[in-house]
Amino acid sequence: MAESILTVEHLYKSFGTKVIFEDLSFGINKYQKVALIGRNGEGKSTLLNMLFDEREKDNGLITFNSEAYPVYLPQSTWIKQDHSIIEELKKNYDEHDEQEVFFAKAKEILDVFGIKDLEKPLNLLSGGEQKKVALANVLLHNSNFYVLDEPTNHLDMDMIKWLENYFVQKKTTFLVVTHDRDFIDTVCTDIYELSQAEMFKYHGNFDYFIEKKAEKQKLQQSSQEKARNLYYKELDWVKRMPQARGTKSKKRIENFETIKEKAFQPVEKQQEEFSVIEKRMGKKILEINSINKSFGARELIKNFSYNFKKGDKISIIGKNGCGKTTLLNIIMGKEKADSGTITKGQTIEFGYYQQQGLEETEDKRVIDVIKDVAENIQISNDNKNDYISASEFLLRFGFPKVMQFSPYSLLSGGEKRRLYLLKTLIQNPNFLILDEPTNDLDIYSLLTLEDFLKNYKGCLLIVSHDKRFIENISENHSFIFTKEGEIKDCYVPYEEYLSLQRKQEKSLKTSTENSGATLYKEQKAQNRNKNKLSFNERKTKQSLEIEIPLLEQKKQELTEKLSSDGLSTEELLNTSQEIERIIAELNDKEMLWLELSEKDE
Repeated sequence: MAESILTVEHLYKSFGTKVIFEDLSFGINKYQKVALIGRNGEGKSTLLNMLFDEREKDNGLITFNSEAYPVYLPQSTWIKQDHSIIEELKKNYDEHDEQEVFFAKAKEILDVFGIKDLEKPLNLLSGGEQKKVALANVLLHNSNFYVLDEPTNHLDMDMIKWLENYFVQKKTTFLVVTHDRDFIDTVCTDIYELSQAEMFKYHGNFDYFIEKKAEKQKLQQSSQEKARNLYYKELDWVKRMPQARGTKSKKRIENFETIKEKAFQPVEKQQEEFSVIEKRMGKKILEINSINKSFGARELIKNFSYNFKKGDKISIIGKNGCGKTTLLNIIMGKEKADSGTITKGQTIEFGYYQQQGLEETEDKRVIDVIKDVAENIQISNDNKNDYISASEFLLRFGFPKVMQFSPYSLLSGGEKRRLYLLKTLIQNPNFLILDEPTNDLDIYSLLTLEDFLKNYKGCLLIVSHDKRFIENISENHSFIFTKEGEIKDCYVPYEEYLSLQRKQEKSLKTSTENSGATLYKEQKAQNRNKNKLSFNERKTKQSLEIEIPLLEQKKQELTEKLSSDGLSTEELLNTSQEIERIIAELNDKEMLWLELSEKDE
């Protein structure tokens, strides 16, 4: 029988009159790796906060296994303190003999996340950098239960791949809120969905979840239709019948109330399709001619040119800080290039979705954010009279009327970004520029956006670290930022591009090594002693042929030991030092064996 690591029973939580959880119960077993998904506002982040703060819940029971050592990465990690990164990470690592190995591990993780200066004060970091520091802090714990809220936000593709590998290799329990489908399929064993205050469990990958969810929705709708037909039939009987006196009549009336409740209970609908009016686009769209941009001695963009064509859908890929957003801002005229020109066609109307989100006053009502653009929204190219109101438009995309008349400040982070996305799209641009549009979106909004962009007829330029998202919409056309400000115009999937890069680097390395080996052999041949091996040299060579395989075996055993869980800090340090000593000894012995072998030829 599976061992439980977390049990949640009869959880209740409300904010004012809004009930988030009424009677929520579920469990997670040891070594389960669970993705928690749900629409914005369903309470995913609230639930994770409740697991670690008893004051957050109104009622119910949350129980961790006595052997559980959970660590938590919240969605919001803003830190105002002025102490350094390394001081923040050292808070839970005070023993002197642990500091050296801890510092090395911290440096390794932060280096992967692109953070080099560990002495930098926390209050000088961006929000994304602070999230990376918080994630590094979580990974530094030798935990057996990781609870993470959107850990891949602010990470580039290489960082996400590293994080995936980290958790795939680690034997641990895992609960993560994420919209990254590749991350779910690579790392997670199960999907838990929060929907209408209930938890639904699926064992399998994301495509399996979508398939089973569609089947469930179809079954619910069919069941509700039958209940409504029966309701109207019974309603006619109730209206015609006098006050019930008999037992059977009373029972039928009781059943009628049950049927009524089932017939009109909320049923989750499939995602609404979303489209905008297509505006005419002339022959001249956007021409980028030899633009350059540097900050100090660092070149971000080097002599980049491109002429956009109708229907171009291009993703921009590169490490954090390489200049992706800078390129977008130059195109939009928010920043100036050092040299080069950008020429926009007369018919082009941009829609620019920026990372920082909407700049709205906190007390503005949600509906007024949309009404600032249009009171009514045209939704059909074929029928110019096909309009819906701003309120109906918001209702279609997950903003119920109560929420529409609430202040903007009461929206969750994901709801604010979804509103910003809708406001950008209903302006009917024919050239969309989207900078990280998937961050903080729920997975359903992401799928709606993906479907919209697949069918979008205008030009699209998009920055995203969601690999599956960009592969599905950009038709494998990418601008890839490489080192020293060069931008490659690439027409193959990003994974294939990386594979080609690795092959080229390996080929170049092999070629260099072969050239060096040939030169080495020629020099040795010229200087070689013509005499054969002496008696002692031959004995040494025979001993080396026994010792080298034994050292290789020992290195392999220690490497496997280092990768296992449960080692103390001292054991980790001693094992690492022993591996380094064996590698050094192997190098010396292999070099001596090579010299003796050549002399023996």
